[in-house]
Amino acid sequence: MTELPKPAVAFFSSRVHGSRRAVEEVLEEILGAPIAMGTVSNREREMTPALIA
Repeated sequence: MTELPKPAVAFFSSRVHGSRRAVEEVLEEILGAPIAMGTVSNREREMTPALIA
């Protein structure tokens, strides 16, 4: 499986309104995209400046 695009992770993170673990579980269980919690945090951090601008 290829890596999810950064905007997709940020979108799910904002829509789940839960913990990073919840985001990780949604991405893994529903989309079949294994992802580490640290990666979720990193993607959020990387996308924040773009969303603020």
